Amino acid sequence: MPLYELEFRKKLDLVISRVKGMLEQEIRPIRMDEESHQYDDKFALANLTTDLALDTVTTLLDTAFAGLGDRLEKKESNIKYELKFEALELCEYLEERVRTTSGPEVTTSETKNVSGTLFGNQSKTKEVTTQVTTRVPEYVWTHTLTYSAKLVDRKNRSIVETLLSRTRSREISTTVKDHQPKPFARKESAPLYLDLEMIKTLPRSIDRSRDSCKTPRRNQEIDDVFSAFQSLATFTRSVSSIIINNQRSHSTSQKQEVKNFFSPAACCFL
Repeated sequence: MPLYELEFRKKLDLVISRVKGMLEQEIRPIRMDEESHQYDDKFALANLTTDLALDTVTTLLDTAFAGLGDRLEKKESNIKYELKFEALELCEYLEERVRTTSGPEVTTSETKNVSGTLFGNQSKTKEVTTQVTTRVPEYVWTHTLTYSAKLVDRKNRSIVETLLSRTRSREISTTVKDHQPKPFARKESAPLYLDLEMIKTLPRSIDRSRDSCKTPRRNQEIDDVFSAFQSLATFTRSVSSIIINNQRSHSTSQKQEVKNFFSPAACCFL
């Protein structure tokens, strides 16, 4: 038997055996609740993933706000903390400026006929380069963003400590004086709150001794972690949106590519 026929028969037998296995399983489906499971590795993986995630969040907060991680780790504190973010924008007219723009250089050839020379009529060609310069008036506005992050008591939201306060200013230019680049002269964003207590008290392992303990994913501890991280994601997206929207250029003479712009909220704080 040729070699290629032997290889073909082996492949065909393998396919037939797999099809038979699929048909038999379809006829006699395996019920998962009738099969024995070993969840030790899955529980360990869930505990490890949760522990690493919480350590990452704590380290991130401690990096962005010096000492916050240590404060959250103190179990003897009776205060339930929240992180409060506030932002204030101001847009004020500054002055009028004149911007000079130069167009492309254009080179043309000029031919001039000269008569009455020793050699009769002749023509001379001369290249002339011109460039148009335009003076454009611009109206400059000062846009200021002031934001702060404060540690507050969740009970009455009184300020415990101001973790940071930053002010960023930039100039925005328009071609029309009456056209204010921002639709407001003053805008105070609604305060954003992040419950730090839920991060502080999140379980780092699944209690398998409880009667209600189920598979690793279907446990209250995992649901609590997911809920806390969802709140953290919502908070950071809102903060990042406020700061990123105020980093984009509005200058009439500058262009900024923002399609792939990425700025995590933690970096924005620093």
